[in-house]
Amino acid sequence: MIRPHSPAENIMKSFDTLATMAAYLPAEACAQMRAIIAEFPDHWDHPDIEQVSFTLLIDSPVFLVETVEDLVQVRSLDEDEDQRLSLLQAASGWFDVAEWRCDKAYAVFCAIDSTNGGAKFYVPRSIADRVPHVAESIRLKAEMDDSAFPFGGHA
Repeated sequence: MIRPHSPAENIMKSFDTLATMAAYLPAEACAQMRAIIAEFPDHWDHPDIEQVSFTLLIDSPVFLVETVEDLVQVRSLDEDEDQRLSLLQAASGWFDVAEWRCDKAYAVFCAIDSTNGGAKFYVPRSIADRVPHVAESIRLKAEMDDSAFPFGGHA
């Protein structure tokens, strides 16, 4: 399933399977999701890995940010007055995933907010470069990871 962006609804593209994701994102992005899905074969809802539902497996589809305004939906685990902060509001290292992927063509963010996972957002470089909070969040996350594991490696 692909939901196209609609300015009136401010809904970005979302992908619920590898098959639909492959039409819009590079093979490297799909390979990373394929590896995640492959770890949980007992939870597949379809015999073909390309058709396994992300929503059923990780509680969310994968999103492709299409406008700067879409960044309001990319929320860290940081809060202000009991509201999670978005990348449009502030930089934050409080993401489970915040990194450049696909030769830095995409910034990828995920804040795990359920027992199965959480939404994963791909932010094209053309949008990321327009909002300083994107690169700053990736830098802050890397600093947090480095301080948590000062002798190298990650959890």
